[in-house]
Amino acid sequence: MPRVRWFVFAFLLVAALAGGILNERGPFDAHPTLSYEQFLGDFAAGRIPRIVQWRDQLEVNRNGQLMTVVVPDGRDLATDLAQARHLGAWSFSGIPDSWLGLYTPAAAIVILIAASLIWATALIRNGWAYARARPWKAVES
Repeated sequence: MPRVRWFVFAFLLVAALAGGILNERGPFDAHPTLSYEQFLGDFAAGRIPRIVQWRDQLEVNRNGQLMTVVVPDGRDLATDLAQARHLGAWSFSGIPDSWLGLYTPAAAIVILIAASLIWATALIRNGWAYARARPWKAVES
């Protein structure tokens, strides 16, 4: 039975690490990158028909090719797009970043801590039960 606890602990640790890595990587596949300034120029010229946003990452369709754009710190995408004033047909969508998605790695860490506490207390209780069940012999002097 103690080996099962190690397997559960290892599984939870791997799940926490995998969740953290996937959460940082984002939902987009690897695409060639496009600079933010070039993206705004292409948007103003009407060469960007589709934009999908997740956090500070954009996946844009530029002349039929998917590209990744990172919005620099301190820049507001909505303001920059309004200033580019593209009036043609284009679509914009955002991938929701739900509370659960944001805190998935933290939830796994909390589960690991709770499992460790439960495991440690079970070991202590088993030690006490073993000590009580063991027959003691009187020491003769």
